[in-house]
Amino acid sequence: MYVIDKTVFSNLPADAAVANVYASLEKEGQKALDYVCAEASAAGVEAKTKIREGSPVNEILSESAEGYDTVVMGTLGRTGMSKLLMGSVAEKVVRSSVCPVMVVRAREAK
Repeated sequence: MYVIDKTVFSNLPADAAVANVYASLEKEGQKALDYVCAEASAAGVEAKTKIREGSPVNEILSESAEGYDTVVMGTLGRTGMSKLLMGSVAEKVVRSSVCPVMVVRAREAK
């Protein structure tokens, strides 16, 4: 599941620039989901995907409450001021999920 964070756009006027950013996020999300499906398929694992809109934490928690065994999610592994300013979706999901959560840290960019 990829969540387009609509909270980012809540205080912006709905104009062409915002629509372009939103379209880019949707395209990025579909690309990420396609990658995950390809990796799952190569490993012989069935994967279903969906794109949702809203608050990432709320959407993930809502979806996980539907009876999933485990939530697996990635994190950028921010620390310090960056984490404080950006918040941590993974941390909030871990603290509030009704099912186990496995967090996978992204590799550092080269």
